[in-house]
Amino acid sequence: MIKTISDEYVYKKEVDGSLFNYGFAIPIEHQVVFSQVAGRFIQRGESKDVNLYLNGKSYKAKLNNNRIDKKFGPHADIVQIRYTQNSDLAQALRGCFQRSYAYISK
Repeated sequence: MIKTISDEYVYKKEVDGSLFNYGFAIPIEHQVVFSQVAGRFIQRGESKDVNLYLNGKSYKAKLNNNRIDKKFGPHADIVQIRYTQNSDLAQALRGCFQRSYAYISK
């Protein structure tokens, strides 16, 4: 599991393939807390730089609220933590969870 830590909040996430490459979605029940940590609710189509902590080290990422086309009708916000597959965070996660990464990569 990975934990994101702010001054007030720890979030646990099950390790999966997207975690090693791009990021992860924030379940609806946790979005309010993430918006509080970000200082305000992030509007659709908006993003904010955040820091995630893994094993005591800080890594840069983005907190995104994805823009959703109106053609899909009413839809809950899709809030994600995003980073690139070549980022220091993605590499650190692969190193930290080597066995899981090897298993998922097959």
